[in-house]
Amino acid sequence: MEAVARGVKKGGGHNVGVTIGKSLQDKNPWVDSEIKMLSWEERLFKLIEKGDGYLFLDGATGTLNELFFVWEMANKKLHRKPMIILGKQLRRLVQFLKKDPSLRIPGNFHLVATIPQAMSLLKTVR
Repeated sequence: MEAVARGVKKGGGHNVGVTIGKSLQDKNPWVDSEIKMLSWEERLFKLIEKGDGYLFLDGATGTLNELFFVWEMANKKLHRKPMIILGKQLRRLVQFLKKDPSLRIPGNFHLVATIPQAMSLLKTVR
């Protein structure tokens, strides 16, 4: 999370950390502002609410949880925000999952290999 916040800041952007518990600003000097939530469920819904789009890098089970939750919301037409998979391992996972014909891939779902590709998609959001 720190690397993402640092990249946003160096690119001239503003970033908001959505946290649970102890202040992120105490740990991450790249965060511009912070929204504290009481539980991981509240944090997940706040991330979805606040995001203009979703960029997924390789991560652990929390990243998978967020990806699948946002993916299912798109399939249920609860949002139309772009979902961009940049992480190499995540792209391989999604390519494997796409082999299942019953799996629905929404039109706002994108697999990209480079940061410029991801940035190009994100720039179309606003």
